[in-house]
Amino acid sequence: MRLGEGLRSEFYNIAIVIDPMKLMNFEIGPLSDYIAMLALTELAAQGGCVDLPSITNLLAEACGTRSTALTDADLAFLRGLYKMSPDMMLGVQKDEVSYQMEQELKGH
Repeated sequence: MRLGEGLRSEFYNIAIVIDPMKLMNFEIGPLSDYIAMLALTELAAQGGCVDLPSITNLLAEACGTRSTALTDADLAFLRGLYKMSPDMMLGVQKDEVSYQMEQELKGH
């Protein structure tokens, strides 16, 4: 079974552009956490809500509840993402991140 395809996922440069006029109603603490998640991840659900409690829902208009800080799910995702093997195929990477998140949220 081939788990790698010779490609590698890496960040080299990150640029985040912010329109301060759209963020005037938000406090700096939650915005800082949100921007940190943007810088450390490639958020696939931008503009939409994620199912778990997450700071990434902060600016999504359709979300009922918004976290005001990084949540346990956010931290588990970040730890899973950075424990993942960047050389593996996308499906294996997703499974690895999910597994690491489950372990983190269980306290292992």
